[in-house]
Amino acid sequence: MKFKISGKFKKGESFHKFSKEITAKTKNEAAKIMQSLLGSNYKCKKNVVKIENIEEIK
Repeated sequence: MKFKISGKFKKGESFHKFSKEITAKTKNEAAKIMQSLLGSNYKCKKNVVKIENIEEIK
């Protein structure tokens, strides 16, 4: 299934918005993949990632 995930993460003193489509089996798995991607790309910890919306794309 495909999920569209949106939210924000803190980098330095400011928050940055993100939105991405992820392929995963469940919403929880999609959230973990998104946290992993942000951590590897922007070097931010999981506790500064705020996922605001996860919706399934049909």
